[in-house]
Amino acid sequence: LIASTGIATIFVDRQMRIKRFTEPAVGIFKLIATDVGRPLLDLTHRLNYPELTADATAAFESLKTTEREVCTNDGEWYIAR
Repeated sequence: LIASTGIATIFVDRQMRIKRFTEPAVGIFKLIATDVGRPLLDLTHRLNYPELTADATAAFESLKTTEREVCTNDGEWYIAR
């Protein structure tokens, strides 16, 4: 179901290790299958999103969604949750 939505999604555990991801996330985070188990924050990505670490950490601590608009280095815009 999640894969069919076309939404870039990366699932991580509390240590920010990648558990799984959808195909649309590959183009943003340059993911490959062997990245499962690696820390998300070790990967390069195309987002201009310096708050990524703080937002992800806050989501685990508060269990609340943070939403913000972020752009890529190429000028594409996304809503990050």
